[in-house]
Amino acid sequence: MNWDVVAAIAELTGSLAVVVSLGYLAVQIRGSSRDSQRSTHFSVKSQIQQFRAMLAQDPEVARVHREGLADLGSLSADDRWRFGALMQYEFSFFEDVFLLRREAPLFRDSSEDLRWLACRPGARAWWSKGRRVFQPDFQRHVDALVSEGGAGTDADDSSPAA
Repeated sequence: MNWDVVAAIAELTGSLAVVVSLGYLAVQIRGSSRDSQRSTHFSVKSQIQQFRAMLAQDPEVARVHREGLADLGSLSADDRWRFGALMQYEFSFFEDVFLLRREAPLFRDSSEDLRWLACRPGARAWWSKGRRVFQPDFQRHVDALVSEGGAGTDADDSSPAA
């Protein structure tokens, strides 16, 4: 056998091995990315469930949340501070989902739930000052939802996600 033929066969075999290795790597990366997205999705779902559990288990927190959404001015100074913390928690959750949704289509669009929250009178009052801690893209998103109005402006206290 000619050494040139042996070298060509060895080169072809090496090239095929590289292609197979790259294909295997691509499959592994895709699987890892999907697993990471699922893990993040469940983590975010857990975060909102913890918030709901807090409201369900602590009547005082639920009262501050409910009354603050209806009328921020009706709360005492301490309750306004508590309400602000609740709003920052909720809006941070929605910001996380807003940002994650750009990268991972696994996340559903939560704009209607966010619109419901952002259009509540107390949340609107809080947002006018509290918005500064959020990303500019998210600020614009919330502002657009509020300017569209609609949901959340009536006397219904139940969340659309309830």
